[in-house]
Amino acid sequence: MRTLLLSLLLAAPALAQEKLTLDEAVRRALIRNSSAVIAQQEILRAEGILREQRAPSLPILTGNAVDTRIDSARSLAGRTLTPLVSLNANLTLTVPLIAPQHWVQWSHASDQVDVAQLSSEEVRRTVGVATARAYLGVMAQHRLVGVTTQARDNAKSHLDDAHARFEVGSGNRLDEVRAAQELATDESQLSAALAALDRSREALGVLVGEEGPVEVEQQVTLPAPPAPDDALREAEEKRADVRAQKLRTEAARRVLRDS
Repeated sequence: MRTLLLSLLLAAPALAQEKLTLDEAVRRALIRNSSAVIAQQEILRAEGILREQRAPSLPILTGNAVDTRIDSARSLAGRTLTPLVSLNANLTLTVPLIAPQHWVQWSHASDQVDVAQLSSEEVRRTVGVATARAYLGVMAQHRLVGVTTQARDNAKSHLDDAHARFEVGSGNRLDEVRAAQELATDESQLSAALAALDRSREALGVLVGEEGPVEVEQQVTLPAPPAPDDALREAEEKRADVRAQKLRTEAARRVLRDS
């Protein structure tokens, strides 16, 4: 039974139909992940509200036309009183010269667009980081499977050697039993490692929007991490979540000031 389970788990990598690079996995996740798509739609929603709040502050041109047609022209003493076809049209231009309430609402809606854009960047960063971690997790599980497989093979060789020595009388039964126990332990660890590998590939497939597991490249070149002080400064200046929170605070203060 254990041999059958190991055979099925070892055959599982064949189910991973596609092998992605790290950059491609992150790119697909940013395009297909539901959280990133929702964040992008939130930007469109905020822009729609901005246009709605801006509309009352803009000039309004209203046109009206009436076309009248009767059965025949009305005449009196050779003069046409009512023509057969008459057209009346007018245009009305309304320009709001002073509309402070609408201007304030326009400004607040503009702030919300900026907040939505930064929030979208934060969601994209979160999705990208989660995808990269899942990608590296698959790589780590591959390494663990390789190490565990080597340990299992060594334990099997040890068992074969202990059994051969016992058969020729140069070993004892206890050594053979210990070797068999070590092999069983390594096989159990290998089964757990293979199952964890399948779960990690499935998790990566979910993040990149695939219907099944996704395989990864075995080699990835990662840049060197920055110094702690530089990393902290870059986090304060560039991280979208930090900038978004600052912008939310400023927008809330302006709303409170204008209320």
